[in-house]
Amino acid sequence: METGKKSKRSVTPRVIKLIRLAVLCGAMLVSLKCSPPARNAAQQETDEKTNRYDTATTGSAIATDTAAKADTTAARPAKTKVIKKIAAKTGTLGYHYSPAMTIHETQEINVYLSPNNSKSAIRDTIHKILVDEDPNRNPNDTGKIEFKEQIPLYRHVTMQLLPLDSGILIRKLPDMNRQEIDTVRGNTWSWSVYANSAEKEQSTLALVITSENPDHIEKRFIHIKIHVEDNVFRIFYSYLIGHPGDFILKILAPAIAAIWGVIFWKRRSGAKKDGNTPKDGE
Repeated sequence: METGKKSKRSVTPRVIKLIRLAVLCGAMLVSLKCSPPARNAAQQETDEKTNRYDTATTGSAIATDTAAKADTTAARPAKTKVIKKIAAKTGTLGYHYSPAMTIHETQEINVYLSPNNSKSAIRDTIHKILVDEDPNRNPNDTGKIEFKEQIPLYRHVTMQLLPLDSGILIRKLPDMNRQEIDTVRGNTWSWSVYANSAEKEQSTLALVITSENPDHIEKRFIHIKIHVEDNVFRIFYSYLIGHPGDFILKILAPAIAAIWGVIFWKRRSGAKKDGNTPKDGE
């Protein structure tokens, strides 16, 4: 009986310790078993970071493409400017000059540039300019008016009249070569030209049109040819050759009518004289 009691007393504390130890170990095992998913999540996050790092490091081609796209985006304003250059507003230019001059004669060359007006309106404006210059000028005597279309218009336009030989000298009237475009009234330029020599039958002037904005310039050239004659009779002959219709209507027809009138008047006056002559013996 005593032996049994001793064994019962000695076992109980140990069993309790063992139970506590077993519970602690079990808790540790449970915690160890539950920790791998947490480690896996952390590892997954690390792997994602590594993958992103590797992608940024090894994907140089993608980075280059992105940089190229960024450069293209930065270059877009320049492309927009190019489009504006191509789509610039245009205007119509009319210019008046005398196609024939005698030596030592002075004439004016007038230029009118309009963004909106038609050729007929430009012609009327040039006629008005000519009358303003010389009130005694015949409104129908306007020399020759020619037109040049599709002149590019930016903010400023410069007009220059240059001689290509020594037959014509240019005397600039008080005016500005470079002008800001007037979209309402248009712009005008004038030059006084002097026939200096008749060595060449025809002299040539160059009208240089320069349209400009801060980063672009466009130029147009117009050649103006003038016959320089050494006497009036050659001018008259050149005019008849170049304008046969005007010769018939303005010169030949009135001359024929005048001659016929003179003949008719002489016949009539002769008939009256014969009828009023007194008879012999009266």
